[in-house]
Amino acid sequence: MATPLVKLENVNFYYNRGKPSEVHALKNINIEIPRGGYTAFFGPSGCGKTTLIYLIGGIETEDTQEGHILINGRDLRGLSKKELAVYRQIGVGIIFQQFNLIPSLTVLDNVALPMAFLGVSVDRRKKEALKLLDRFAMTKYSDRFPSDLSGGQQQRVSSARALSNNPPLIIADEPLGNLDSENANKALEFLKELNEKDGRTIIMVTHESWSLRDAKTIFHLKDGEVLRVEEPQKKKGSQKSLTEFLHRELFPKAA
Repeated sequence: MATPLVKLENVNFYYNRGKPSEVHALKNINIEIPRGGYTAFFGPSGCGKTTLIYLIGGIETEDTQEGHILINGRDLRGLSKKELAVYRQIGVGIIFQQFNLIPSLTVLDNVALPMAFLGVSVDRRKKEALKLLDRFAMTKYSDRFPSDLSGGQQQRVSSARALSNNPPLIIADEPLGNLDSENANKALEFLKELNEKDGRTIIMVTHESWSLRDAKTIFHLKDGEVLRVEEPQKKKGSQKSLTEFLHRELFPKAA
């Protein structure tokens, strides 16, 4: 059996542990996400979704975690600070709800920035950044600053930046939160394209049920726990098979 790209084993996480304000944010989380999967963490605000992806993304690293977070079989807790930094640079790309673009940098420089941390030459990173901007139809805005863009345009730049070092794992943290319905649909279509055409593993955090339409696996969370796991794609496949079977039984000649 293939090693899951992401696997969490008995993960617990606390904020302010040992203090009167202690919060048990994640409780005995056990999940697996296969390479090439499209997974959604779904639930209300405060259920632990963002904490979960920050742990997977190597952003939250405080020593208030129990259990294991395995990326392609390697435990993040066993990585050195340097190895963890490399993982954050090339292993995972994060699309933030607030976009998190650097206001003093142009669109082009925002997209190229992650490549600079890897020592990519100026000419090459500009060339690669322009390719990504072209994919998002944002080339003509390359010399503008984030403040000159609409919310939908900033989201596209944020998505291009998340792809700049070609990571196998893309995490989208409430990617539709600051978008109108038209741009939200475009964002979902792009995540689907990244999964189906590029073969990237997608983890999306959302509290909007309609945005789950393309997810292959949905983890329903509440109060830091996984309540249930849903696989709508398999359900659709079984429904289709049953329909075809009944059609053959009822109308054999037509079949």
